[in-house]
Amino acid sequence: TDNNSKILVSFSNTMGANSSKEIRDRIQSSNYHYNQAHHLKNNENWYEALHHFHNALNCYEWLSTISDIDKMSRRVYVNKIEEIKREIQAINDSTQNRSSQIQIRDGETGHTYESLFSNYMDNFITEVYIN
Repeated sequence: TDNNSKILVSFSNTMGANSSKEIRDRIQSSNYHYNQAHHLKNNENWYEALHHFHNALNCYEWLSTISDIDKMSRRVYVNKIEEIKREIQAINDSTQNRSSQIQIRDGETGHTYESLFSNYMDNFITEVYIN
């Protein structure tokens, strides 16, 4: 993992063992989902990346509400939350329903599947209707 994904937390001495374990588990989970989301996004697995971004977002939001976390760590979580929201919005914007029509004149030949649809082939295309 890179240094940006590692988040250190200072715990108060008054916290119980269960609380500190839960926080450590959430930190580990948020870092895992955050890194997975970026890996999947880089491989253009948009919907799986969204799933991991949402999981990371939920963990970071929960962590940002814990009173026993120091101010610096809370700021890091808030920054991660804002970054993840931007990532989610960017993916949502780029995966909106895209449609277009390709006109082929009557009697025209020589078109291949690749020549017609190569501009549209990515992880978003699930169906092609031909009329």
